[in-house]
Amino acid sequence: MQKYLTLSTLLLAMLVAGCNSDSLEINVNAAHIVSSLDGSPAGQADFEAEFSLLGELDDEQRAQLDAIVSAVESMMDIDSVEIESGDFGPSLLIEGSIPISNDPNERSPWYLKTSQFDDGLVQVELATGQNFEPLKSQMEDINFMLTPAAYHSVKYKLKGSRALVMAPAVEVDGVTHLFYRGALDKRLILNFNGGPFEQTGAGFVMSTE
Repeated sequence: MQKYLTLSTLLLAMLVAGCNSDSLEINVNAAHIVSSLDGSPAGQADFEAEFSLLGELDDEQRAQLDAIVSAVESMMDIDSVEIESGDFGPSLLIEGSIPISNDPNERSPWYLKTSQFDDGLVQVELATGQNFEPLKSQMEDINFMLTPAAYHSVKYKLKGSRALVMAPAVEVDGVTHLFYRGALDKRLILNFNGGPFEQTGAGFVMSTE
């Protein structure tokens, strides 16, 4: 296994496999979600994304890669990138974090957007921030195929206790629900997968008390 401390391999995945992840897991603490509603710093949600690598870069693509590394590094908080070998070829595992925020002017390309849904309820969804369009524009100027996907299928790993969680079209414990309603007891995994969540941000509603 090789480990890189830059985004070069992440951008390699974007070049050869498109900009939609094969899987995206987001770990988030319920307490951080609640604290974000008053505008105070709420911390970060850790994520792990996997991309399939379908080929090698040629010289032209390597030149394009060098041109966008600095722009992407300034906009994304990436901790590590690992290449793993599998039965169907190599893949990338990217680990980093995104903000949890109810600020409509959030700058991060992607973040967990929180908003008051109703009395005692908060809505959480994957959203794009102000830097998404500049990132998209810069990547398209270099290569029109480098269009980052705004939305992705998401598996949320939610930590906390004594909270009610509600979510549409979600898989929980291997069972797909048209509408899920249940209690958060230490940990709950919500898996949003498929076409609808490539068009809109996957999310859920949670009680704040």
